Amino acid sequence: MGKKWQELEFLDYKKRQVRRRANKKKQLMADGKAEEVKAVAAEEKSTQIKILALGCIICCVFCIYFVYLRSGSAAVSGQGLKVVRVEGDVVISGMLREWEATKKEPVPEQVSIVTGKDGRIEMETSISGTVIILFENTVLKFKALNVDSTTGEFQLDTEIEKGTAVFEFQNKDGAGIFHCKTPQIVDLWGKLVYLKIIATAEESRIVVADGFVKAECLGDKQIIAGDRQMISSEGDSLPTPKAVNVIREKWNW
Repeated sequence: MGKKWQELEFLDYKKRQVRRRANKKKQLMADGKAEEVKAVAAEEKSTQIKILALGCIICCVFCIYFVYLRSGSAAVSGQGLKVVRVEGDVVISGMLREWEATKKEPVPEQVSIVTGKDGRIEMETSISGTVIILFENTVLKFKALNVDSTTGEFQLDTEIEKGTAVFEFQNKDGAGIFHCKTPQIVDLWGKLVYLKIIATAEESRIVVADGFVKAECLGDKQIIAGDRQMISSEGDSLPTPKAVNVIREKWNW
């Protein structure tokens, strides 16, 4: 496709400028006006320096924007999980690839983390005071981590298929919303909570050490407060939470 007439006119204008400067130089040299020649050369050099400086400024702006995307806005887009420590057989399965988990490795959205018989993994979000620990023989799906860039409010959506998972949401601003679905289709919601879920296909045990969790299933609701647990079974209504000694529970490794 040929150039538009505006482009041709611009290129012709640039050529005329170059010819005009070259002719002026020749004329000045012919007249023996060396100082004016130097002035013209200095002016051209100054213009080149200004163009180079402008290019550097534009590059810096792009670099700063890239760093911003990799840090603060990473959480906004959902890429706010990272591995703190890992032991044994742990596989993170994404939509396009699988890889062995390693320390400080980012965890993308919509992935499943599977731990084997000797596998354990600890993760944290980009929001301080939030930790997720998975013990042996656990399968947990991370649906999304959404953060409001204005208010800092964030919500972590997960689904546990089996195993044992500990969730610690102790952000000092209370900005975090925890959400997890159990195999019994029980939705758990909480803020400023510290809880553990032990899930099997038959039943799920939810133990709350601090704060409280709202459990919902097919219109039925229960509040699980600190130092209490609830054991939900497939097809049953939500039972009343009972007292439990959380000190005897395993919360870390």
